Amino acid sequence: MYLLAAASSPGLWAPLLALVAGVAFVVAAVTQLRLHPFFALILAAMLVGLLAPELPGDASQSRWFRAVELPLIEFGATASKIALPIALAAVIGICLLESGAADSIVRALLRLTGESLSPLALLAAGFLLSIPVFFDTVFLLLVPLARALAAQLQRRYVVSILAICGGAVLTHSLVAPTPGPLLMADNLDLDLGLTIALGIAAAAVCAIAVYPVSFLLEKWMPVPPPARKKVDGDDAGRPLPGFLISIMPVVIPVLLISAASAAAFLPDATPGGLRALLETAGHRNVALLAGAAVAVHLVVRTTGAGRYALERLLDPPFQTAGVIILITSAGGAFGAMISHAGAARIIESLAAGGGIDLVILAWLVSAGLKAAQGSGTVAMITASAMLAPTLAGNALPGQDLWVYLAIGFGSFALSWMNDSGFWVVARLSEFTETQTLRTWTLLLSTLSLLGLILVFAASRIAALFH
Repeated sequence: MYLLAAASSPGLWAPLLALVAGVAFVVAAVTQLRLHPFFALILAAMLVGLLAPELPGDASQSRWFRAVELPLIEFGATASKIALPIALAAVIGICLLESGAADSIVRALLRLTGESLSPLALLAAGFLLSIPVFFDTVFLLLVPLARALAAQLQRRYVVSILAICGGAVLTHSLVAPTPGPLLMADNLDLDLGLTIALGIAAAAVCAIAVYPVSFLLEKWMPVPPPARKKVDGDDAGRPLPGFLISIMPVVIPVLLISAASAAAFLPDATPGGLRALLETAGHRNVALLAGAAVAVHLVVRTTGAGRYALERLLDPPFQTAGVIILITSAGGAFGAMISHAGAARIIESLAAGGGIDLVILAWLVSAGLKAAQGSGTVAMITASAMLAPTLAGNALPGQDLWVYLAIGFGSFALSWMNDSGFWVVARLSEFTETQTLRTWTLLLSTLSLLGLILVFAASRIAALFH
């Protein structure tokens, strides 16, 4: 109803047409034509440019030329921001796996909880590892443990699988340096360290609900554990690194980036140039480079790998990172073109004329984009690009932070067959499509709604003090 009202407003039908046509094209191209997401997003960005009422750039150039050229400019602008962080995160991820550090973290958490509470250990492991490591890799790493533990206990298989999913998805969607949160912070012009701290806090609060919700879903959709398979690392024949050194590649970037954020409160003339030093060390690229250096050191120390072995080790993650950079940058171009097309006017009309709170609107936009095209990262990038111009003129302090969280929580609602994560969980867990819909989809949608309630309540309380 609000969308129809917006469309009837003067000057809004053209941006709305561009938005709807762009999203519809992405959905059809990926699901029906089976185009690679990179091509689908780039072509959709060009389509939005062609339908946009006006575009920035040299007015002497033809409209068609700008509609094709501007998406590529925005593609390059996005790549310049996220290419190195994604590549370094990929290095940290593979090194955590190959050095045994990830296995060490998981086993330390299992010793802490014991077998009876093993899903809690898997939840914590997914939560921690998904900060620098992509969701698919984290799930691939932890699912053998979930299968083995469930087979040994002969129960709690669904709980164990969902514990991994809940912990990993929360930090993947809310905490940089994963691509979505990284670009959200940039689009909304937010301090990266502050978004990391706030994202971890919000994710931790919602993670409390993962365990009880998983138990309820298992009662509704019980799945017997598959035949026991060997857990990776059982017969490795080499000692694992200690827990503290294993977790350093994850902790160091977070600490450095947070220190840089705290340095903003120091006076410019800090003795010894402390502020400048902290800001430089806490730059996201420098911080992740430090984490990657520690991760590479772990691999060399535990495996004795030389230069050539390291080169072979890093080839696959760089190839994976390259694909992610292409898709993420294309998603950034698509979001930027929607913004250029005037999507902010639609958001402003909905927020003003429809009386919708910006936090709720941000969640609805992100969740709608997620359900339509399947990618949470694209949903985050596009939603934040659409909302950024509206927030720039918003008088409420801190509103952009609440919108950041709302977009993040909305980006994993309604995960179904068009989401690659859906199929990763279904295939590796040996769930049927129906079982995956009744477990993975319901868990993520529940956490998404809980996150929206949490953020909306926090934003309302904060508004009372302004």
